[in-house]
Amino acid sequence: QMFILNSFSNKSTEAVVISDLLNDLRQCESLYQQDRLSQSYDCLLRIDKDVETLSNDVRNTVLNNMNESMIISKLRKEGELFMKCWDKFLNSPHVWNLWSDNIGQHGDVTVETNLQESSGHYFCRISGKIRSNMLSVIAAILETDLYSSWIPLCTGCSPVKVINKQRAVIKCEFDFVFAKKNCILSTVGD
Repeated sequence: QMFILNSFSNKSTEAVVISDLLNDLRQCESLYQQDRLSQSYDCLLRIDKDVETLSNDVRNTVLNNMNESMIISKLRKEGELFMKCWDKFLNSPHVWNLWSDNIGQHGDVTVETNLQESSGHYFCRISGKIRSNMLSVIAAILETDLYSSWIPLCTGCSPVKVINKQRAVIKCEFDFVFAKKNCILSTVGD
């Protein structure tokens, strides 16, 4: 439940709005701690939007609470990074080169690559229908031994740190024509 108010008739109304917004903030923290990054970041963005409409005193009270929370700080950074990555894959102005299509058991998986020579970044986009429950999908993402079979030029992967059942940091090795490169992936099942 979010509140948008520009003026208050009395101090008790301000106290209720502050209390409700702080409860919403705790909900964002709880979602983040449950590794539900997209939901917690959406919640935080709604609070940000609501806070903009409040009187200065109420806005400052809520913002001070937000600034004091290390969880909200981490959520904001991770959420912004997640959204940038998501936008890159959905709205990239760069051309994606088809690596392989009609693969997978049902022939509906496509693998595309993109090398941005100006930055030296190499991207791999895998798209297709997932005909499984979410737990199986998360298990596949965390099964690093299989990465070399579905990521182009990948010669091997190993977990650096498994944080929980939905999050892991993974090191991948790539064998390009002129160089071998490593990358670190952060996986999030949300």
